[in-house]
Amino acid sequence: MRCQNNRVLGITNFFTTTKSVIGEASVSVKKKITDVEILEMIKSMYPQNCKECNQKILKITNQYYYCNLKCNTNIEIVIDKKISDEELLSIIRSQYPENCKDCNNKLFNKIKLHNSCIFNCIVDLDDDDIEYLSQFSRIQKDTFYRIHSYIEEKYNDNCSGCSKILKNKMKKKLYSLIANDLFEDLSYLNSILVHYGFQKENTHKKAVDKIKKNIYINIYDLIDKRYDKRFNNLAELSKYTKTNKKYFPIDDAKSQNLQAFLQVLR
Repeated sequence: MRCQNNRVLGITNFFTTTKSVIGEASVSVKKKITDVEILEMIKSMYPQNCKECNQKILKITNQYYYCNLKCNTNIEIVIDKKISDEELLSIIRSQYPENCKDCNNKLFNKIKLHNSCIFNCIVDLDDDDIEYLSQFSRIQKDTFYRIHSYIEEKYNDNCSGCSKILKNKMKKKLYSLIANDLFEDLSYLNSILVHYGFQKENTHKKAVDKIKKNIYINIYDLIDKRYDKRFNNLAELSKYTKTNKKYFPIDDAKSQNLQAFLQVLR
């Protein structure tokens, strides 16, 4: 394509050796640039062109390389919760109104892949999981192996990271269920007192008060029968608990006796 004074009407490849032909011009635009930048490059390559012809080149470039110049397929959208495909597409269209349909679909797939855990994995326990845990009255050697197998089978679409999160939640929930049951059992409380050389008590309240006053031990260690993990005072227990992050979820303490036992860490 030529203008009246034998000037070139074309677009030159500034970015790559890969070429496509428009009229007599070889063209390839491989990155997002502004109209001003395109015009500057056209002027530098074709200084003899008139302004009108350069504007035509700009128009052709924008039409032919619309996606490269206008569309955005970089992941800039933050997804922090599970949403439907329709909601995600709506967000993409709202944030990138200039995108073509194909680029929106590309961005949609990239976001889904990038946030595969949010869209595909499950990390919350359901009622069936709690019911499954209720069969365990104590922590035994094969308890956690069985729980892990249960999760791997039921949540087989989860990634390894999300499966690990579920396993930890199941483990903590199991401890809370067992702890609530144990602290309603006076014979269990008395067995703790006897182990540490104290006399039995005839009520739950007296037993819990004596344990709380004299035996400084983390609830998880107590359930695991790690009786050697007893500390001399609350400050030592607090430091150990914080260092090892062995916090018992206070909201899971349904038993009043368990609530009374749990120490407020300083």
